Amino acid sequence: ILVLASLGCEDEVRYPILLESRLEASEVFADPETECAESHPDHVAEWRISNHAYGARDPAFIAMAQVGQAQTNGKLGTFCTSCHAPAAEALGMTPLFFDEVRRRHNQRVKGLNQAATQGVSCNVCHSITEVLDTKNAKFVMSPDGIQRGSIRDPIPNEAHESKYAPEFSNSIICAPCHSVVNGKGALIEQTYVEWQFSSFAAKGQHCQSCHMPSYRGRTVPDGPERELHRHYMVGVDVSLLPPDEFPGYYEMRELTAALLREAAKFTVTFDSATDHLEAVVVNLAGHALPSGATADRQVWIEIIVTDEDGNEGLDMEEENL
Repeated sequence: ILVLASLGCEDEVRYPILLESRLEASEVFADPETECAESHPDHVAEWRISNHAYGARDPAFIAMAQVGQAQTNGKLGTFCTSCHAPAAEALGMTPLFFDEVRRRHNQRVKGLNQAATQGVSCNVCHSITEVLDTKNAKFVMSPDGIQRGSIRDPIPNEAHESKYAPEFSNSIICAPCHSVVNGKGALIEQTYVEWQFSSFAAKGQHCQSCHMPSYRGRTVPDGPERELHRHYMVGVDVSLLPPDEFPGYYEMRELTAALLREAAKFTVTFDSATDHLEAVVVNLAGHALPSGATADRQVWIEIIVTDEDGNEGLDMEEENL
C-alpha cells in the first residue's frame, strides 16, 4: 500500500493522493482510541488533546477550506486537507465537488466519520516512509501495519511490526506540513526553513527537542523503561471549539503558555535622561518569533507602568489631573 500525499493549488484541479490499494479505513489507518490506547495509553492521552488530533476538527480549517475552494473555483485542490486530514484525504473521504445549489466549488470537510476527523493520527506519522520534499505535504505514507519510530531496538509484539526510522528524530519528518508555499510562490508558512537557518539547527537541536521533549517511561505498560517523547506537540494554537467538544481545552492552554514563556526573553529599561522606555525581545525559539502561518503572525507587547506604590500609570495620570 502506498499513499502519496501532495499539495495542489495549480492551474487545474488536482487529486494528488494516490492510494494503490483502496482498503477500508480501519484496515489502513488505526483508530488511536480503540486500537492504540490500550497498548500506548500515555501517548494516546497526550495526542488526544494535541493540535495533531485537532487538525481536521478546527473550525478555522473547515471554513477556510470551503471558502478557498469557492474562491479558486476548485483549484485549491488538497492544499488544506493534505496536512489537516491526511488519512481522510488518502482514503477519498474529502472529495472536491461542485455545489449545484450554491453554484460554487466545495470540498467535503464536515460531517466526516470518526477516523477521518482524527486529523494527524498515530498511523499518519508512524507510516511515513519517505519525505519527497521539505514543503507542501510531499511525503509518502505506507500504512502497511509497520509502525516506524525513533526507538532503535523495538520489542517484537503481536499488535504490529515495529521498525526504527532515524528520520523520526529529525526535523525533516515535520517539514512537509510546516513549510508551505502556494501556487504563486507566496510563502504561507516557513517554520522549517526558519529552523534550518537557526542556531538550534547548527547545534543539532530539532523540532522534537521543544515540541516533543524526551522523558523516561514505558512505551507499553509492561515494557522496559527507556527514553520516550511527549506527544502533546505543543505549539501556539489551541482549540477554538467549546471545552466539551474537544478534550484538553484548559490543559493545552496551560502547556502553550508555559512554552511561550520559554520562547523569548523580554526586558524593559527606563532612561531617565530622555524619559524613554526601551523594550528588548530576544528570540529563544528555534525558528522565527512569531512563526507559523504568515497571515496570522502577530506579537503584542504590553508594558504597564506603576509608581513605587504599585499604582498603574493610568491611575497616576488621573490623580495629577
